[in-house]
Amino acid sequence: MAALVVLALVLVLRDGGASSPPAGQSTTGQPTPLGPTSTVDLSSMSPRQAARRLFNRVMTAVEAGARDEADQFLPMAVAAYDRIGVLTLDDRFHLSLLHAAAGNGAEALAVAEAGLAVRPTHLLCLSAAAEGALLLGDSARARTHYRAFVDAYDEELRTGLADYTSLEEGHPDILPKLLDDAQAFLGDGS
Repeated sequence: MAALVVLALVLVLRDGGASSPPAGQSTTGQPTPLGPTSTVDLSSMSPRQAARRLFNRVMTAVEAGARDEADQFLPMAVAAYDRIGVLTLDDRFHLSLLHAAAGNGAEALAVAEAGLAVRPTHLLCLSAAAEGALLLGDSARARTHYRAFVDAYDEELRTGLADYTSLEEGHPDILPKLLDDAQAFLGDGS
């Protein structure tokens, strides 16, 4: 189930990500199995821009089934987030998804829960924490995070955080899908 959720997130994030390269393009200027590449120089970007570009690159490769390419860019993407001075909650969400894509449930969970230490009701971090727990086989912990997600959903959306409202800076397009996933896991349709 966790792999399906990560794939669904990849599809939505790629389509909604303003900085994602088109399919078949890379940030390295090198040929890829997906086709022609761009010549974007990551060193000309801020650390956050480079991290998001690499995040989109990995997620696009995962979606395309290009596992070798995703595996090639995963360490670079994680390292790019490590270069950001202070991670935003959205950065933590992205980094958690990268760890999940790498099959590292412990890191995915730890990164998401670090975000929850800052804002316990952050919907994206709650969802990512649940997915990290599922990767570890900890359904009780996943249930706790999904329950918190469902319980906080309406009130948290009313906060107007850019993570929930801005297509450029956040993920308003995936929140209904994340709610459906949480409710399906809980089995209560709440």
